[in-house]
Amino acid sequence: MNYIKYLFLVLALSSTFSLFSFLPAYAASKGGAPYVGIASGYSWGKDTVDLPRTKIGKFKFKEHNKGASMGVFAGYGYRFNNDFYLAGEVDYTRNLNKKLLKHNAGSTVGVSVLPGYFVAPKTLLFTRVGYRRDSLSANGMTLGAGIAQKLTDRIQVRLEYVYNRFENPTTLSKGKKPSIGKGKLYQHDQGVRLGVAYGF
Repeated sequence: MNYIKYLFLVLALSSTFSLFSFLPAYAASKGGAPYVGIASGYSWGKDTVDLPRTKIGKFKFKEHNKGASMGVFAGYGYRFNNDFYLAGEVDYTRNLNKKLLKHNAGSTVGVSVLPGYFVAPKTLLFTRVGYRRDSLSANGMTLGAGIAQKLTDRIQVRLEYVYNRFENPTTLSKGKKPSIGKGKLYQHDQGVRLGVAYGF
């Protein structure tokens, strides 16, 4: 399944880089704009450690987690045909739950594509698809959907549901003793985020 993960990464990165290279030139005459913002949210999920072969046999356990987070983001968005929208975005998110940090990554970075549709002149419904990497070097994907409301010509607020999935090789050890076995750590989490963006 690794080739699917890397194919997804290549597609996400190439789509975003293409978007960033295409939009500035096109937006010069059509009105696209870069933006930056901050976001805060709350997420919940579970981690699954799966070691099919160990010195003590098959080993598998699950741990549920939850906690608050805060992050920053930047992107470039373009509105076309009056109602359709497309943006490329990068973000950094930091976990604020100290108890959760003992077992999980403290931060993640991501790159996403956000297609959307304006249901009203200042109200946007959008979806998100992208690639993420956490501070434990686990690769993953991001899916999401949300609503954004323009308050002024420059300021926008948005509420979003996000789902993340990570997969990372792991080793089970006990203290300073040699490893008991090797396997994979699967991390699934979902949550809601409230963000404020400023457009240039």
